[in-house]
Order: sequence, then structure tokens, then C-alpha cells
Amino acid sequence: MDVTTEPTTGSHGEQPSQAIRDGLFPPTMWSALLDVQGDGSEAMRGLERLATAYWKPLYVFLRKRGQDHDSAADGVQGFFEYLLSGELLRKARPGEGRFRNFLLVAFRRWLGDEQEKASAAKRGGGALAIPLHELQELGAVLVSAGDSPDEAFDRKWAESLVARALAGLEVEWAQRAALFAALKWGLEGSAEAERYGEIAARLGMTEDAVKTAAFVLRKGFAVQVRAEIRATVAADSDVEDELRHLVALLMR
Repeated sequence: MDVTTEPTTGSHGEQPSQAIRDGLFPPTMWSALLDVQGDGSEAMRGLERLATAYWKPLYVFLRKRGQDHDSAADGVQGFFEYLLSGELLRKARPGEGRFRNFLLVAFRRWLGDEQEKASAAKRGGGALAIPLHELQELGAVLVSAGDSPDEAFDRKWAESLVARALAGLEVEWAQRAALFAALKWGLEGSAEAERYGEIAARLGMTEDAVKTAAFVLRKGFAVQVRAEIRATVAADSDVEDELRHLVALLMR
């Protein structure tokens, strides 16, 4: 299934702040990083978008490095507070690789800086309160036993991206919520997925109509996944490679 996206133009060496303001890059995670440098609600929207996409990957990364839940949650919270300072934006280059790789490198460097400042005043006394309510649920995130920290980060990135694609699809299917709920198990490859005939009988549809809906849903899911991936890479040409990486992570 082909996905049409806007072409990316502009120099690889441009700062994302100027390039995005000039309209040279489509809205991506880079633009969310720019939004974090805005004022008030704009900064919070950018921060929430980044946190929604990356708090779980960063959290499992820290857990796999041996940190307990509270320490990992504090580390993720502290990093998002750091994003508000504007330091990271000055180092961002929208044409250099995948955003997930850029963010993990930045996270590692920030962790190193925090360790060097361990003798300074403890973080949190005057910290900005960030409304990231999902951080309260971090303890429920499972960490795969066989993964390295980097592998755990990538796997949780893939799972979170698919979850966002499903959430977007669910909004599109709001007028057919019961049918979406019945068919989404098939998208996820769940053993709980019903046969088309069973769904048809339960929802008062023909089996052919259910099959058609399932085809449309799969196509929409592919579009949503590619759109989510497109928001994390610098060019259209990177989407398929990143998609293959995502599939490989989820199939292991």
C-alpha cells in the first residue's frame, strides 16, 4: 500500500527552528521539539506530544540499565524538563537520521551531565511542574527480559507508535465503534480475534460487508502507521526502512 506524503526539502545543515518556521519541513517530532520552546500552552502541547511518543521507550531504557521504577520515572520527568530549557534544540539537525536515535543520544548525554552534577543541588526543588499524568502509570510498563537497554528502547518505541496509530484509527471509526472493536483484534494478531462470520452474525451484517470493512481497516492502519513513522524521520525515503525496522522489532 502506497502512502503519499509531502516531500521534504531544505539543507541538512539547517537548524530546525528556522527551517520549520520557513515551512521547509512538514510537521514532525522536530516541530514538536520547536513547540517546546514556545510560550505557555504551545510549549505544553509540544512537550505532551514528545512525552506521549517517547516516555515509555525512555523509561524502559532506564529500567534495563538497572534503575527502579521511581528513579526511572524521575529520570524521564527530568529529561522532559530539560527540553524546556532550549539547550537540546540548538543541537538538533532535522536532516540527520531518525528522531528516535537523536533523542536517545541526547538522553544519554543528559544522563551523563546529571551524574556530573550529582554534588549540586538536588533536582526538583524548583522544577517546573509538567502535567504528564501518564508518568504515574509507568510502573505498569513491562520490560522484556532478553532486551538490552537500547533494544528495550526501540521495542517500546515500536509498540508505542503502533498504539498511537490504532488510537488515530479508532477516532476515524468513531461512527462504527462496535465494528472497529471487533476487527482491531485482527490487526493486532490477537488469538481473541473473531471470524468474520461470527462478527457479521453478532452485528447484523453480511459476511462480505465485514470482509470489506476489514480490508478498509487494514489499509487505514497502514496509512496511520506510515504517518506516525513519517513524523519521526527527515525524508520520505526513510519511511520504508523504518517500517521494516519496526516490523522486525515486533516480530521478535
